[in-house]
Amino acid sequence: MGLFSFLFGTPAPATALGEPVAPESLPADGNFPNTLSIEEAVFIAPSAMACGAKTAKAVKNRCAVFGTVANGSFRKGDTVIAYVGGKPVKALAHDVIEAERGWSDNLLTNRQWSKGEDITAGKTAYIILELTVEPDKGTKIVKL
Repeated sequence: MGLFSFLFGTPAPATALGEPVAPESLPADGNFPNTLSIEEAVFIAPSAMACGAKTAKAVKNRCAVFGTVANGSFRKGDTVIAYVGGKPVKALAHDVIEAERGWSDNLLTNRQWSKGEDITAGKTAYIILELTVEPDKGTKIVKL
């Protein structure tokens, strides 16, 4: 391990973190109690000045999605299912941040980190996922 790798961490792997989910274990009718429709998805790499060194390292090169909660609710620490390449993948929601409509280039510097409260149906939110690949746009983030 080199000095820079030790100081700045290693780059995120090229494959999705998370575990595959068997499609037959999901509701056949597609009705989930908690859903968020993905409008945008981007990778984030916040600076330590924006959110602290520990948080910056934890979410570096992870995917953040923006969308509207269709039903149910989401909160920090939830285990969610995202669709990557048409296949369901289980991932951790590092943070769920309520936001106005529209995408921010400086997601973590312009927004407050969540306090752990639920983001409920009808609200727009950012969800920072433990994924290193983008989920399919136009699909949903779901929680059983």
